[in-house]
Amino acid sequence: MDRSFFVAMCAAFVLQNLASSSAPAAETTLTLQAPQSNPELKCAFVAPSSMNPPREVALTKVFEDTFKNHPLNGARWTPYLAGSAQWPDALNWGGMNSQKKRSLGGNNGNTGHELYVDPKYTGAGRKPLGLDPFSISDGRLTIIAKKTPDDVSDDLFGYRYISGAITSQHLFSTVNGYFEIEAKVPFGNAVWPAFWLLADDGGSPPEIDVFEGRGQKPGTLAMSIHWKDPSGASKGCGLDKNVPDAATAFHTYGVLWEAENVSYFIDRKAVVEIKTPPGFDKKMHVIANIGIGSDMGSVGHIDATTPEVVKMDINRISIYEIR
Repeated sequence: MDRSFFVAMCAAFVLQNLASSSAPAAETTLTLQAPQSNPELKCAFVAPSSMNPPREVALTKVFEDTFKNHPLNGARWTPYLAGSAQWPDALNWGGMNSQKKRSLGGNNGNTGHELYVDPKYTGAGRKPLGLDPFSISDGRLTIIAKKTPDDVSDDLFGYRYISGAITSQHLFSTVNGYFEIEAKVPFGNAVWPAFWLLADDGGSPPEIDVFEGRGQKPGTLAMSIHWKDPSGASKGCGLDKNVPDAATAFHTYGVLWEAENVSYFIDRKAVVEIKTPPGFDKKMHVIANIGIGSDMGSVGHIDATTPEVVKMDINRISIYEIR
């Protein structure tokens, strides 16, 4: 074979393989088709008239995790609900009061709900228990909630389920923007998956729930917002949307938080809009978790029908700022 021809063929082969192995350019900007601003808006499903024509909102990506690595490798996520800034950091890792940062007890009544764990968590003891509620496979994060193993029940304060939560508090937060997750959402009695926003200083409300799964109603997702009125009384508003294949197919769920309106999206189609309440001028962070047992309607308390293992698959979480 002619040597020059052989060299040319090799070069062509290398270039072809380099081109085929190159990842596509990451999406760094996005334009959403949002509802028109409505000064009379309170809390409503998006009407066709408010999208005729749609309002274009230009966005720039400022945060994203596509979960190529374990979520606790790096400085993007913590596996506990950090709460207010003055809480001692020691409560993150273990000790008799550590469950205060690792449960949603205030929302669950006396149902014996979940405790959020991670491999370094010691519970009531002094040694890490090695419990990992997260798994990574092919760029996909799976959060796993399951019945507490008998051999660690005493160390975990008798909580009946262990689960996982990832939060960006004190690591990434912003004021206004578009917050999106691509996920499969599990259901079942007492199953309470969520993707939500809280103020980075730990205060609640304000709170924006991109979705909360109503475990007893497969495919039904609550999209809501919570605030305090001038008297200090807690207020809330939200609507349910049905996504029949939410548990078996990936969909994107997002919220566009603006100074005037908060708009909710499924597969980047606006579905619910709520007038932004007062007090939504603080930086907020994101949380993804699976709760087990809730007083929230159509979630339910733990009983014999509650699944022993629950999984939420997440392809990515992305945050965009408004340009």
